[in-house]
Amino acid sequence: MHTTLLIIHILFASILFGAGILTCAYFIKGFFQNNNIARKNTIKTTLKINLAIIAPCGIIQLFTGFILIIQNLKNYDTAWLATTIITFGIASFAWLIGLQIFNLCLHRSNQPLKKYFIAWLILSVVAFINVGIMIYVMSALTHFK
Repeated sequence: MHTTLLIIHILFASILFGAGILTCAYFIKGFFQNNNIARKNTIKTTLKINLAIIAPCGIIQLFTGFILIIQNLKNYDTAWLATTIITFGIASFAWLIGLQIFNLCLHRSNQPLKKYFIAWLILSVVAFINVGIMIYVMSALTHFK
């Protein structure tokens, strides 16, 4: 059971990370189009990708991660647990705010969106940094007693 959960966890982590990078690249490319209709379609598609792929993968990551931690709780120290939970929380919160920014952009696509784009870009960097910290903590700092 542990091996199966670990494979599912790693598989969905890969999908989540890859979809996140591709979605960011797609949104950045589409955002700089001068055509408002094309920009609005980019925002709609990005929002759909987030809800159809990234959200389910994140939820599966959360559940499989907690199950894996519970199965081996005695093998993790408090700092490892706190770092993992806090970085996942920050990345998730940044993603949720990013979804709200997509929604605002969708409804204001005829207005200048530079401030929304900058806010979204900053949140994306924060989320990816926290994901990087999570990956480091989970792989390099996982020490079993």
